[in-house]
Amino acid sequence: MNQERFDIEYEGNRILENTRIDGNLKTDKSVYLDGMIQGNVHAGKLVIINKGGKVDGDVDCDELYINGTITGNVCVACKTVMGGDAVIEGGLITDTLEITLGAAIRKGLKLKMGKENPGNAVNLLCEGTVIVGDIKTKNDIRIDGIIKGKIITSGRLVVGNTAKIEGNIDCCNVDVLGVVLGDIQA
Repeated sequence: MNQERFDIEYEGNRILENTRIDGNLKTDKSVYLDGMIQGNVHAGKLVIINKGGKVDGDVDCDELYINGTITGNVCVACKTVMGGDAVIEGGLITDTLEITLGAAIRKGLKLKMGKENPGNAVNLLCEGTVIVGDIKTKNDIRIDGIIKGKIITSGRLVVGNTAKIEGNIDCCNVDVLGVVLGDIQA
């Protein structure tokens, strides 16, 4: 997913490149962002932030597709898709996450189990992914990237051979192929 723009159908607002909004944006529709919003975004549907797009604030939405930057915290009801240039400076709470090599979450990740997410779903954090902060989920999780923080899951954890965990792990059961610099409670 090394693309600069997401070609996704949406119904709602479009903020073009070289456009800046100073203030909060609240809508029951979608937001397609190539410009900048200096404030919080609350959208009832999709938020799409392309490469070069930026929200200097918090984001709350149903689905998020990001290849730009969010400086605040993010809460997504359903699905988050992060392209290779995506940066979330705050924490991320989401139901499911698809993350591409190069994407970054700076202050932690919480994967929640929603109605549509079956109990046997697996969260996957790929090689090249760096998360600075804690991860909390009820689902199984496989890590192949770098995590600088603790991992808490009531499911199974697989630490892949390219993974490096710099923090403690608290899980139901764990398979370690990579590096863990911390305590494991299983």
